[in-house]
Amino acid sequence: MHERPEEARARRIIEEALGVKLRYADFAGGVVDYLFDADLFTAAVEVTRVTSPNAKRGADAWMKARAGAAPTKLTRSWKVVVNDQVIHKGLHAQLEPILGALERMSIHRAHSLAELPLAALEEMNQLRELQVEGLISRPPASQQEPMIFVAPLIGYSSEGSAEALTGIEAELNARVDNVRKLREAGVGQRQLFVWLDLDTPGSIRRPLESPPGELGEHFGLPSRSPAIDPAVDVLWIVHDLTGFGWRWSRQGGWVHLRTSDDHVPGD
Repeated sequence: MHERPEEARARRIIEEALGVKLRYADFAGGVVDYLFDADLFTAAVEVTRVTSPNAKRGADAWMKARAGAAPTKLTRSWKVVVNDQVIHKGLHAQLEPILGALERMSIHRAHSLAELPLAALEEMNQLRELQVEGLISRPPASQQEPMIFVAPLIGYSSEGSAEALTGIEAELNARVDNVRKLREAGVGQRQLFVWLDLDTPGSIRRPLESPPGELGEHFGLPSRSPAIDPAVDVLWIVHDLTGFGWRWSRQGGWVHLRTSDDHVPGD
């Protein structure tokens, strides 16, 4: 097997954060994705992704609908959350001038349209007509054109980090394969790297869609350890689009992550 793009990106993030070098192990019958040696012990890493099949179907429909569309004239890549019933072929063309106007006003995110300033009242009304619920953006990766990603509303609301952690626990505890691989690796430390993306339920991903502290204290670091299988010693959770994340270890608890990886979905 070959190293997948999401595995390579996870590897770079871990190497940068920990100052180690990972070697790909998921080939020729390897048990886990990566192994690395540090401080006289070997650690194993598994990479997975938490996503919603229902949301992914909506997003796939949107990406098929926008195939062949003219390159955007925007300067940033945008994720726009909409009512999942309004995804259609013409939506991209309708969104682009509105998002362009927000860029010119240096408005780069609004988790709800009510957050938009009075100066963007016209754009707010236009977005409401399109049943947009919220939007965020970031500069595109180098040598990549800006893009618009539309995510269905499914599960977008969130009560905060506590609800997000509960959702992550439920997802991971239902996945016996990752834990089994970590156990079978037979190493001193076992790490699980989890990607969140545009198709992850919003109740899980929302705390990591903005810089730490921007959404309030209840969207900060979780206040307890994750209730996951004891085979996992270190848990990484990173949002694919924003690059914000959390890392938890049994010795050090939770810390914020801000990755330097400049990828956005679609490359």
